[in-house]
Amino acid sequence: KGIEPPAELYEIDPLKVVGLTIEAGRLAEIREQRVRRLGGNNRQYAKLVEIYDELEAAEAVHRRLGCPVIEISELSIEETAARVIRLIEQRRAEAGIAAPTA
Repeated sequence: KGIEPPAELYEIDPLKVVGLTIEAGRLAEIREQRVRRLGGNNRQYAKLVEIYDELEAAEAVHRRLGCPVIEISELSIEETAARVIRLIEQRRAEAGIAAPTA
């Protein structure tokens, strides 16, 4: 929140950009666990009010980028990665761009 993304983000090929979002309550749970695990006392970090502000700021960046957004509240890291890859491949195919070869 309050930190502008680097200008380079807006220079990346739009077909390679995917936004991620999460339900505020779920993010609060994750952050509360992290604060407890790391022994910190940064309560602001896990407060819903702060999280809503951060999610609104992220949504504004997504709109500015014009990128698709994946809701990840109930997804594992592996599921999220698979959806991002699938979405990028789909967008490349729709644009008529061949997939890179390994």
